[in-house]
Amino acid sequence: MEQLLVMLAERDEALAERDQTIADLTGRVAELEARLGKNSQNSSKPPSSDAFTKPPPRSLRRKSGRKPGGQAGERGSRLEPRPDPDEVVTHTPKACRSCGDDLDQAPVVGEQSRQVFDLPPISLVVTNTVPSNAPVGVGR
Repeated sequence: MEQLLVMLAERDEALAERDQTIADLTGRVAELEARLGKNSQNSSKPPSSDAFTKPPPRSLRRKSGRKPGGQAGERGSRLEPRPDPDEVVTHTPKACRSCGDDLDQAPVVGEQSRQVFDLPPISLVVTNTVPSNAPVGVGR
């Protein structure tokens, strides 16, 4: 009978130890979950410490109902091609890109025309002014 009481005492001690371990681990899990739930929105953490997922932006703009881009019925604006360009450059291929055959006698299959609008290069103009009553050769 005494042996049975010793075994029960050991079991009670093991159960108490187990209960203490479970309580410690439950507290640690709760602390880690609370730490995981924090981000820059609900704590004093900087935004750089947030995870890779960012919250969706909350825009204050209201929808206008229009589709993006040019609106129907609006006249567009662009640089219109000029009928008399300053220079005409013709690009004719010498050989086929895929087989390398000569294209001098080949019929023209299609043409494309584009105009490029370039500004002239900017250059510095230096003007030397001489008063009209100064003798010639002074100031040069």
